[in-house]
Amino acid sequence: GKLPLKNIGEFILQTQLEEIEFTKEKIQELTDNLPERNLPIELEIDNSLIVGNLDNIFGERMIRYSLSSNEEKYVLEAYIHYLLARAQGENIEFYFISNAEQKVYSAKDITQNEALEELNELMKIYKKGHFELLPFSLGLVNFNTKKEINLLYVKSEIKNHFENSKFTFSKQYHIKERENGLFDQADFYENYMNLAKKLIIRPFQTICPEKLNF
Repeated sequence: GKLPLKNIGEFILQTQLEEIEFTKEKIQELTDNLPERNLPIELEIDNSLIVGNLDNIFGERMIRYSLSSNEEKYVLEAYIHYLLARAQGENIEFYFISNAEQKVYSAKDITQNEALEELNELMKIYKKGHFELLPFSLGLVNFNTKKEINLLYVKSEIKNHFENSKFTFSKQYHIKERENGLFDQADFYENYMNLAKKLIIRPFQTICPEKLNF
């Protein structure tokens, strides 16, 4: 027979809650009895002033998580938050919870000077992207893999991306730029790989040190 919509909605909600139970439990374990606070940020990076607040800091611990199987953008965001805190002089512990892997990662220790250098490099990339089209986009290559990540792997992944019939909102822009010749440029794949090292691989190696095969 037909299930009432109310029952279906309750079933879906219960299923979703069960799927994130691991992350809820780990957050509770990591934050137990620790006072929550915000961290004010005011840093001059590459002649630009960064001002704001970082939240979800408990005692001397910062916690970030991903509920998605596509974790690249969440790891990058976590990496930037970690750099900002360390650059501000906070000697915090950093934990990243992967709900997809049911695993908690402890970030690699970095110094204040290292954090400032990394932020300076990221700021240069950010500014450059305002003046020219950078040969990089999330979603083109799967970096969350046990395969060796090298130039041949990147080329194969991008080729598969266009041959796959699955639609994504970003794919329509990738197709447009392919038609405009971006992917035919002689140095495209080398430039893509260089940016991927800074925007994906380095963040993973810092936030989830044992995750990538590179």
